[in-house]
Amino acid sequence: MGSLLTSLRGALGLDLPPRAAPLGFKFPALSQRLQAQSGLGLAFDAKLKRAQEDPTAVFELIKDRVKHLNRCALSTRQRQQLTNEVTQLFFEPALQVCHPQPTAAAVPEPAERRKRVLLAAEISHILMVSNQILFNSYYQLSNFQFQRARAKFQQAGVRVMELFQLTQQLKALRYQLPDQNDWRALHTVLHTLQAHDRIDQPRRTLKHQLGLESPQSVASLFIGAVIFDFFKPLQWPTQLQWVTLSYLKSVAKSVRLVFQPCHQPARRDVIATPAPLSATQPESSQVVLDCAVLFTHIRTDCLALIKALRSKKMADVPARLAKFKEQERLVVAHTLLHALDQTAPEPASEHSHPLQDLRLFVGFSGVFALLQHQQGEFAHEERLADALAKRSAIMAQDHHSGQSTLWTLVHETPSRIRLSTQESSYTTPLSVGSLLAYGMGEAIKHPCLAVVARLERVSSNTVLLDLAVLSHYAEPVVITLHHHQQNVGHRALLIASQNIFWRWGLLLPPMDVLPGVDEFVMIRQGQPMPLDLETLRMATPDFSLFSTQLSTTELGFDAVPNPTQPSLGSNL
Repeated sequence: MGSLLTSLRGALGLDLPPRAAPLGFKFPALSQRLQAQSGLGLAFDAKLKRAQEDPTAVFELIKDRVKHLNRCALSTRQRQQLTNEVTQLFFEPALQVCHPQPTAAAVPEPAERRKRVLLAAEISHILMVSNQILFNSYYQLSNFQFQRARAKFQQAGVRVMELFQLTQQLKALRYQLPDQNDWRALHTVLHTLQAHDRIDQPRRTLKHQLGLESPQSVASLFIGAVIFDFFKPLQWPTQLQWVTLSYLKSVAKSVRLVFQPCHQPARRDVIATPAPLSATQPESSQVVLDCAVLFTHIRTDCLALIKALRSKKMADVPARLAKFKEQERLVVAHTLLHALDQTAPEPASEHSHPLQDLRLFVGFSGVFALLQHQQGEFAHEERLADALAKRSAIMAQDHHSGQSTLWTLVHETPSRIRLSTQESSYTTPLSVGSLLAYGMGEAIKHPCLAVVARLERVSSNTVLLDLAVLSHYAEPVVITLHHHQQNVGHRALLIASQNIFWRWGLLLPPMDVLPGVDEFVMIRQGQPMPLDLETLRMATPDFSLFSTQLSTTELGFDAVPNPTQPSLGSNL
């Protein structure tokens, strides 16, 4: 009798947790003038069939079909039918857009790629909000109805998380981040599902339906979104932004989701989630990710990679890093390790001042050519690259106007500079990891060197560029590497550092070399000089930076050179 009564109470939903608190989602206002069909229709199918070979055309069709979806007063059944049909059509081609991008410059953005990613991100967000509406509708049902719609309620929550993650990755390709309302919605779904279901139970996801992965739990989907954010996609080249999710999946159980009191002290291996409290989150608790195991795996794998390169035993490269191309492995390892030691705070205040005469030279080849020219007998002659740099390396979109779109200084510290500019098709090509030489006006004769550390598109055509300053002194040299019984010459840049741990460094194009393994001779001002590399300090797709054992005295300097180089702000 007791078990029958329990079953009856379960069927009627009498033992469900209370659902009195509103979820707090922010939805578009409904318009009675807008109408939407509950299905796609034959006419849509015919258009879709004709456009199948062009992903952009497919996205345009889908966008036109769903652009008013969340402002139409649809029944829950109609909304579910249309949202599910569109999601099934859209998800796979959208994933193709997220695949690793070719090593093209991140700025300026290719017009066709920009259009495609923008469309995909907008559709993904529309579908995510539509699933929030469904989730909210099921949540407001009576206990009896809610119990019968529980599977649909769970599916809508899973779809919100999947589409949030897709939108997050699409935005990252354009160096943009999800807004706080979307993070709040993600937290709300997590806490609501946690109150009504097991969030560690595997669910059928869209990727699972496509045969791309095994079923994923709500907790693992949430973890994936937070980890992707923690590893700072705005600081990764676009072709490597997929690394964090790929790496996490290869260490599937390395991160734990923990609900803990807000007053509990944070550990270095615990990540707080990047969002304000959700409507359903208890004020006394917070959601954190225990990443101790993941961080240990990262450090172990990166050290094993270096050891394998030192011994020249490629079979010993860790499997989780072996999936990357050889020339990318050191970049991946450096960026992963750098993410674990993020300590640089953002400046407290910002200001904006146009830089009328900032001159930029981008890329290892461009910087080497600049410095080589300045040391040559024709240093007094102006090159085309020098003439372009005088216009801040940027021209207005209307090149007939004669106007220039200037760089703007947002903030500056001794080690970091933030610039802003209006992006156009004439913008100097650059990417995260690009080497830069810069100077104001004639100060370019003694340029500073920096690396593009971060990009962010804060609007449709405004780009923020963060530069990490590397050196105030550099000179071009040639190094010979004893390799396979022959000496091979390579261009390099000798730089002076103000770092207390090392004074001199060598910048090289990406090469498979490591300190203590390969024998080097540096040709400087026509004179050979034996060279020992100490430590790999930085690796990007554009260059590798090693510290050296060279002393200031050996190089003929009384002290580490640091030419009087005024800050960019002092020129205002």
